[in-house]
Amino acid sequence: MSGREKALVSLILFGLIVSAVILLVSCGGGGSSSFPSSSSSGGVTVSASPANVTINSGTTRQFTATVTHSSNTAVTWTTTAGTVSSSGLFTAPTVNSTTQVNVTATSKADSSKSSTVALTVNALAVKPAVAALAVSPATMSFAGEVGAANPSPAGMSITNSGSGTLSFTGVSDQPWLALSAASGTAPSTIEVSPLTTGLKAGTYTGHVTVKGGGVTKVVTVALSITAAPVQHSVALAWKAATDPKIVSYSMYRSTISGSSYGLLASASARRPIAIRA
Repeated sequence: MSGREKALVSLILFGLIVSAVILLVSCGGGGSSSFPSSSSSGGVTVSASPANVTINSGTTRQFTATVTHSSNTAVTWTTTAGTVSSSGLFTAPTVNSTTQVNVTATSKADSSKSSTVALTVNALAVKPAVAALAVSPATMSFAGEVGAANPSPAGMSITNSGSGTLSFTGVSDQPWLALSAASGTAPSTIEVSPLTTGLKAGTYTGHVTVKGGGVTKVVTVALSITAAPVQHSVALAWKAATDPKIVSYSMYRSTISGSSYGLLASASARRPIAIRA
């Protein structure tokens, strides 16, 4: 055998040896040992949903997680802001501006496996303070007498049943109807006073208009004026009594109907007398 033929044979033998080694390694050394598959070694996967969620501040959203390649499908929920329950119910935090939050589901079977969803939390629009004018009472009434003093004033309450600050103005439409203040800030009380000087007997109606916060309230005021009582006089005279049993005369008078009488004059019955009352 020539040298060239020997070299060719050596090369073929080397190739056969390498092939045999590769075959032994791939077969596990004759089938006496076995290796785990990729599905049973590190194959746990976690998928959380929904993704790319946008919710408002303080609201809730339910998340779910799917675990594959494991008989233990339980997960632990965590979040970077707000709260999330063990069942995946997320409660958004209260925020003043748009905030990005992550919610993560981690496999209990393999804590190295997790899934994170990102969501956007929007701040709620802040409603401006709105004032609401309230006036009480809605009607008022007074009674007076011609020539007498003015009736006592009465209070009119002005409040803000809304929020914020409420400024108001008040005006009367009658010269006999006076207000203690023409403007103010709620809560406040305005004294309403009827001025009866110069008014004749009769019934009068006036109005107080209060404006504030874009609202107008009108209070109706009634005034009743009665005439002054008429003064009456009477003259009484009698002769001296002749009956010895009559000793004296007395006169009683009442100026108010239904009230008791008071002694006005008294005289002996033995002489004539004249009395004017």
